[in-house]
Amino acid sequence: TLMPEGIATLDSTSSGQHQSRRWSAQHGRAAKAQRSAGYNIWAEVSAALTAMRAKPTDAAAQMSGCTVLFHAAHTLSTTAKFFRSIRSRKARFVKMGAIEPPIVALEAFPDDKSLAQVCSSAILMLNLFTVDTATRAGELGGVERVLAVQKRWPNDPAMQNGGVQGSFMDLVPANRAKWAEAGGINECFASIKRFYARGLAGDANATGAVLQCTYALSSGCQAPNEHRFVASGHLPFMVQVHREFSTAFRVAEEVNQCAKDIAQTREGADVLAAAGYIEQLVGEMHAKPDRYRVSPGCLAALGLANKGYAARLRHAGAVEALHNLTTYVFPPMKDLDASHAGYAYTYTTQKDCGDALKHLLSTLLV
Repeated sequence: TLMPEGIATLDSTSSGQHQSRRWSAQHGRAAKAQRSAGYNIWAEVSAALTAMRAKPTDAAAQMSGCTVLFHAAHTLSTTAKFFRSIRSRKARFVKMGAIEPPIVALEAFPDDKSLAQVCSSAILMLNLFTVDTATRAGELGGVERVLAVQKRWPNDPAMQNGGVQGSFMDLVPANRAKWAEAGGINECFASIKRFYARGLAGDANATGAVLQCTYALSSGCQAPNEHRFVASGHLPFMVQVHREFSTAFRVAEEVNQCAKDIAQTREGADVLAAAGYIEQLVGEMHAKPDRYRVSPGCLAALGLANKGYAARLRHAGAVEALHNLTTYVFPPMKDLDASHAGYAYTYTTQKDCGDALKHLLSTLLV
């Protein structure tokens, strides 16, 4: 991840339509203590923005300001009483002009790795769960600037920032188009290939780099980019990643998130099927993995069935697998890993698998 020492590590991923990060109880308690002490988050943000604008050539001032923005956005996200209230709380960043300074800092100091880490992290938290901030960041060139960070340090696993890229794209289709036009699809697949062998060999940092780029892919696969992904020629390799990193944390889940969108197109479904994704997916379902991998997988199965692959799914054993999943008792919500805890309600696993099962059974009557 891109979080340097002193900034809390956040887990970057997409969940259906949302890019998600860890909701930290520790930071929630800290924010409560700050409020009790009379802490004014917006006053600190205002002061940080003033300092950043006053010293545009001072890297230390820019890093300090980005750190304040990161913690402010993180506090607002983790202390929101309801998930839906995050957008209204963070919209004020746009009104204050807080989106531009970290992007300008990245452009002003393109070779400063520490600054790139801190200010990219700030951009991530400003964008997170918030269409207003992500839209404004895209308008200001943030998509291209963040992608440039990864291109600047292609061989450093810590600088593979797919989670930051994804934060622009979860809720804003225009940013997905910008990302693709800037070469994001090819860059992320190239990054995965750079770290592939080391990741398979057990290098945790390399596996983390692979995961980072699947975060970007799972958000970037959505409209209007489905056809771009097919045309890129990388989908067979993506299916290979799904197979060979099947036990790596969240990699297969993120591939399923991408596949569920790609499978909505006829040509995408054809490429996925030709690469063996159907049999891999059904095998995954039989293994009853966590609900987060299964949910987008069932939606991918439904998309493939709708594009003429119902018989092949049935032959692979999808009916039995889906039936088992609709009745399977997943671990209770209280046992969720920290990286999913804040947004687990977005995974409607039993419904998704039930819809896929109903469709497969209905095709037997045709």
